[in-house]
Amino acid sequence: MDIRRVTPGEYSRAFAEYPHVFNTVAFSELNAWKCWQIHYLLISDTRLRAGFILGETDTALSSPFSAPFGGPTFTRHQHLTTICAIFRTLNDYAHSLSKDLRITLPPMWHNPGTLSQCVSALSILPGAAPVIDVCYHMPLGDSADPLPHSVARARGALRQALARQFTFTVGDASPHLVQRAYDIVKDNHTQRGYPVRMTPDDMLRTAAMMNADTFFLTTPDGTDAAAAIVFTTLPSVAQPILWGDNVSLHDHRTMHRLCFEIARFYAARRYSALDLGPASLHGIPDLGLAFFKESLGFTPSLRYTFHIPR
Repeated sequence: MDIRRVTPGEYSRAFAEYPHVFNTVAFSELNAWKCWQIHYLLISDTRLRAGFILGETDTALSSPFSAPFGGPTFTRHQHLTTICAIFRTLNDYAHSLSKDLRITLPPMWHNPGTLSQCVSALSILPGAAPVIDVCYHMPLGDSADPLPHSVARARGALRQALARQFTFTVGDASPHLVQRAYDIVKDNHTQRGYPVRMTPDDMLRTAAMMNADTFFLTTPDGTDAAAAIVFTTLPSVAQPILWGDNVSLHDHRTMHRLCFEIARFYAARRYSALDLGPASLHGIPDLGLAFFKESLGFTPSLRYTFHIPR
């Protein structure tokens, strides 16, 4: 296998499509300041097989370097033997620069077959140390009833939420609306002791690039009860990057209502799934967060991160 570092423009022209938005040149360039430099890499033998976007730090080359997941972009379906050779070549490249290699793959539900091949190929690299996080997603139904019928707990809480007089509104990624939603989520996370990893400027830049949607629940007196900022990470998959409620109104089941309304919004646009992201950190489950996501009817799936020391 041959590995070649190329310009962002050449890398972008090499692929007709990407597995998700976090593997695009546009997203990577937006976040380029978060690493020393970006390595755009093409791997080929008789033909182009795969590409990787890696951010360099003092100790490692990482994919992603500023996203929930990264991993390879393949030109087509590849056999396991080829994928093993691709990752060996990538690992040799990192070690030639005296760097560790860190790869976080998408959650398995994105592409179970190909991602299973990647897990196998990465796991046999010398010293590979996997960290396994649990992530949640929901296949969407029709727009009238997008939540799974089997989830009695979610439906009970939702009936309570639907009985409340909330107004649901949808906005674009304008600075005013993004900041308004960010402030609600930031206050929620601060009161609950959760970190918010994106600054307001990070969110504004990223939301503008990704044509994000903003969502709000408001009470009859105009108080914001809950808000979300949602990205389209695949052509048919929406991911709430930040969401949260007004803690003083939490007993009104505002998050259940917000989730239902977001699901209905994207189901009407024929999206296939909502991606709620992980309920663990560095492999340690957050049991309360997992319980909440499961109570909404979201399905667990594993996400693998591999650290291969130099």
